[in-house]
Amino acid sequence: MNQWEILKELVKKLTAPMAFAAIIIILLAIYGSDIPPVYQALIYIVVIAVLLYIAIPIVGSAIQQFRRQSKPDESPDEEPKKEDEETPKPDNPKKSQTPAINRYLESVIQDCCRFRNVGLDPTASDPARGGLPLEKLYRSLDTTTMVEEGSGKPSTTGDSFPRNSRPLSALEALQTCPDNHMVLLGLPGTGKTTFIRYLALCMAQSLVQNGTHFTEALPEWKQPPLLPVIVPLARFADYIPAGVKKGNADLVADFILQFLKDDNRTTGSEDQIWTEIQNRDCLFFFDGLDEVTNISLRPIIVDSIEAFSRRHHNARPDNRFLVTCRYYSYYYDPAWQLTGWTTHVLALFTPPKIHEFINAWYEEHTRLEPGKKADYDRKRDNLHRRVEPGDRRGLAEIAPFPIILTMMAIVNTHYGDLPEKKAQVYERCIDLLLVRWEQEREIAPGQTGKRTLTDALGMDRAKLDRAIWQVAYKTHEGWIEQNQRKPDQEKGETLLTEDLLSAVLSVHFQDPAKVKIFLDYCRESNGLIMEQGTQRVAGAPPESEPRRIYGFPHRSFQEYLAGRFLVGANLGRRVRELIDKSDLWRDVVLLLGEYLCFQAPDEERVVSMLHALSPDRLNTPADAATWRAAWLAGELLILHRSVFAPSKQDEIILHNLRQLVEREALSLPERAAAADVLDELGWYPEDLDSFVPIPDSANPAFFIGKYPVTNLQYKRFLDSGDYREKDLWVDFPHFDQNEGNAPPSGLKAWEWLQAILANPEDESVQDGKLLPRYWKDPRFGIGRPTAPVVGISWWEANAYCRWLKNHWNDPAVHNQRAAPFAIQQVRLPLESQWVQAAGGMKPEDRYPWEEGGIRNRADLSARANTFESGLNKTTLVWMYPRGESTLGVRDMAGNVWEWQANFYGKNVVSLAIRGGSWGNYNNYARVALRYYIRPDSWNDNVGFRVCVLPA
Repeated sequence: MNQWEILKELVKKLTAPMAFAAIIIILLAIYGSDIPPVYQALIYIVVIAVLLYIAIPIVGSAIQQFRRQSKPDESPDEEPKKEDEETPKPDNPKKSQTPAINRYLESVIQDCCRFRNVGLDPTASDPARGGLPLEKLYRSLDTTTMVEEGSGKPSTTGDSFPRNSRPLSALEALQTCPDNHMVLLGLPGTGKTTFIRYLALCMAQSLVQNGTHFTEALPEWKQPPLLPVIVPLARFADYIPAGVKKGNADLVADFILQFLKDDNRTTGSEDQIWTEIQNRDCLFFFDGLDEVTNISLRPIIVDSIEAFSRRHHNARPDNRFLVTCRYYSYYYDPAWQLTGWTTHVLALFTPPKIHEFINAWYEEHTRLEPGKKADYDRKRDNLHRRVEPGDRRGLAEIAPFPIILTMMAIVNTHYGDLPEKKAQVYERCIDLLLVRWEQEREIAPGQTGKRTLTDALGMDRAKLDRAIWQVAYKTHEGWIEQNQRKPDQEKGETLLTEDLLSAVLSVHFQDPAKVKIFLDYCRESNGLIMEQGTQRVAGAPPESEPRRIYGFPHRSFQEYLAGRFLVGANLGRRVRELIDKSDLWRDVVLLLGEYLCFQAPDEERVVSMLHALSPDRLNTPADAATWRAAWLAGELLILHRSVFAPSKQDEIILHNLRQLVEREALSLPERAAAADVLDELGWYPEDLDSFVPIPDSANPAFFIGKYPVTNLQYKRFLDSGDYREKDLWVDFPHFDQNEGNAPPSGLKAWEWLQAILANPEDESVQDGKLLPRYWKDPRFGIGRPTAPVVGISWWEANAYCRWLKNHWNDPAVHNQRAAPFAIQQVRLPLESQWVQAAGGMKPEDRYPWEEGGIRNRADLSARANTFESGLNKTTLVWMYPRGESTLGVRDMAGNVWEWQANFYGKNVVSLAIRGGSWGNYNNYARVALRYYIRPDSWNDNVGFRVCVLPA
């Protein structure tokens, strides 16, 4: 700042008081010696204080005025900010735009406002509909960087997921990165370009509309809107003149000018726009660093970005710079890496974001076509169910990828409902991915063009499919070999080298030009096979060219396509050979089974696989590969039964699955999965409905359910015609903490039930009945019939007992047998009864299966489902034969807490529970351990068991 400029401002601001103060100082300097010394110091202090009081605000104001004049972007009436205040986000930038910059901003809005799905969504290019707006469908993207909750600072605990942490959003990362320079990485199809387009759209709209809705669109952005400038790096690479050896800032500047000139919306105004860009705070987006196909240009591109950002950061420190690149390219090829730039990696969608996107998708379709609201509501609910975690179809593992989730939404909306089976979903998504080439792609600023892949190749789809199937098979085969060489390491990336891809394509296409067209498709589209980046061959000379690496959108697509390649002669034998080599072929075979059952039904081939995988009864010890083959046969049998009549192999497969579980032939997670297969096939023990007599001297004092009440049994109660009969819900027996009789419950349960049934927003109410709160959850609900019922209150458990008493003589509740004995009462057990059935409480450290105390803690996981098992869900009630109590009662330790009939303490508010659960440590599964919850509470780890008093 010029000192004379400040003095001029001071002279302009001189007031009478200040002039008087100045004169006083001069007079004191001249005549001060005549003033008595005792007063001289006091006079100087007073006058100087007055002078400072007046001068300081004026000096500050002059400096601010000078700064405002040197920065035309800032508002002249901006209030000074206190140091401890957060910079406010202005809703109105108060910047009058020039006609040239307005045309530029409108072009940015036009380019970025629509959700990119033309070529996938058959209605996306319909002008009558106007397309789907990006701002309505965009979901805030997170990074993999974890920060402390509340502070926004990276976690310093050393834990990848500390207790009080959250993911840093991509927008926060950009706003807080040092020196305003950031690289954003991500897997293909995870939203890097979408993030740029959304941010550019919001900035442009705010500048055009004077800040309207800026705060709502970007709630995490705390600065004024910046002028967005998008530099597509693939096009920039094409612009670089031949012979250039080193990158520089002028290359980028010249490209931006040429880009503006080539766009018919801004041509003729490019010089004015470029002047504005140089004199305003901007957000420069360098999109798609990995999309530069000419590898030799990489250092030139990187040098140019760094030089341009240095120049414009030095000129205007508030400028920001963002580079996007695919993760694999950036991390595994140093030639791409920018010096000193902060790097963040995009995270995949979380389940809440998945459901948010689905809701937004159908809200927009309903807005465009309100007459289809009922149909869109049904489709929305269908898609929500399909992507639930834990669902055996496994779609939840691919839904976090935004591009795949979008395809699933398009299929569900426009190509019939999303299919029940994963293979059918993949088949439809693959159809869309192969026509990604048909998506409108920008060939020049403001100009788009279309071309289908099959048209470009000049071949029919069947020939293209066969080539892709073999590519997938070879890729999966190589991935398995790679992981078998390093069995102790985490499974690596599923990657395909360009050499392998070109070799397979050459055999099928017989034309190098067509191979090149296909490789261009892989590089330029987020399609079925996508370029992931480059990788330098270990030990190769530094000057050698790195090899290009490709991959499928998700390994499951590769597995599905590899399975298609297997179809042919001797399928059963080929499948068994692959499974014996590696269990990593398992998902390939399952997806192939789905295809042969639902897409192109072929019972002969499915039966050949069943016979090859489980040919004979297994009654003697076998190796792990044989047991895993038997388990896989069970999973294929589920598919077979869905379409075809029972086969001769059914009984053999069921027998072998039971042997696998009972013999503890494989690891605990594998046994639990095999047990679930048996459950889905409809098998359950014949004694599921039986009761065990608990002896008291010569006669049984009571009987107790051999197993906790299961979903299958509770469903009988729900399906009965008397579920809502009042007598089932009143006057439940109450017992105090000493197990003495207490006043019955009266109408409490009935009134509680009526209040819930009257609530139209309670999702657990269906057809006038209250479902267990996890009834539709694939980890706990009716999809697992012989898992213990959970998510029910003490009131509901008692109502079931009352219903069972009323239906005691119905053979349906005794596995189609006559009632085993006459009864006096059916209710929940008292704690003393439960403890007696568990074999007694002494010693306090014993478990139900032990006579004495703990002898071998190491095998607890083989006897009970507790937190240490790591299964993170309930298990089937019959799965742990070695966990049977000394009196023959199953599943009394772990799995689920069990409601008791008596109150826990003197306050008669909470009821006792016993047994521990899958979510608690094994110490809680000891017989002596007790806990409590309120009668109207429910949880995913609380169930119950029935106690019967004989007549």
